[in-house]
Amino acid sequence: MNIRFPLATLVIAVMLPSAVAAQVVTDGKSLRQRCATVQWTSPSAGLACRGYIGAVADILTDGNKVYGQRACPPPGAKREALVKAVRDWLGRHPDLLQQKASVVTAQALAEMYPCEN
Repeated sequence: MNIRFPLATLVIAVMLPSAVAAQVVTDGKSLRQRCATVQWTSPSAGLACRGYIGAVADILTDGNKVYGQRACPPPGAKREALVKAVRDWLGRHPDLLQQKASVVTAQALAEMYPCEN
């Protein structure tokens, strides 16, 4: 009887939740850590960063506010530009890294892409 396959499956099943948990974004510090690994040539590197910032940007682009912040990225704004805006903002505001990730993301995008009205 070959037990390698079930053993490998068990190892993966045990390790997967910890790998997913390691990608959790909760505050500015964890967002900055996730965004430090963004490489646009690798589809999985920085996935938590790109997904998180993209989700907040999608909410803001629809005219909604996030913690009182509004942002108006130009139509067709690339995800790379949004991530760069947030990464740069986080680098300029290390004193705010303890705030919620959604707060700092909204603040960064509102500063980079202010709405005219």
